[in-house]
Amino acid sequence: MVEQGSGGAGSAASTTAATSATGTTTTATATSSSTGGGPCTSHADCPDAVCVFSTGLCANACGDATCGTCGPGSTCEPCATASCPDCLDCVGACVPLADGRCDDDDPCPDGGTCLWYARTCAPSCATDADCGDFSFCDPCASSSCCNCDNCASACVGGE
Repeated sequence: MVEQGSGGAGSAASTTAATSATGTTTTATATSSSTGGGPCTSHADCPDAVCVFSTGLCANACGDATCGTCGPGSTCEPCATASCPDCLDCVGACVPLADGRCDDDDPCPDGGTCLWYARTCAPSCATDADCGDFSFCDPCASSSCCNCDNCASACVGGE
């Protein structure tokens, strides 16, 4: 499913949602601006960037980085595109940060913990009572920063 929208003056945004074989739905959004590239159908159309084929827009490449390498307002989506339009491999690209997503440059709102492995926010907690009916408080769900060696608690599980 692809929806086209406006990213503001001089830019375009497109959001793509995909469901994996396990039933997990992921959403990625890519933008381009008049200074950073534009519409594309191949990587050759994107000097110093990659084409996100699902949106037809150029984005900065980022590999498969776990921690924030794209700067504030965007995150590295490790499988945002592929090496060719019909290839089944993954190429990482910087995409605008969607609601509920986080990285080193874009922390969770107050009361949230970033689950670094998934780059998503989860409610912080001290006990199971702080979580909803179908989740529990994991005392070491994540860490205080990406690649930190400590524990941060968060409500995990859910419906």
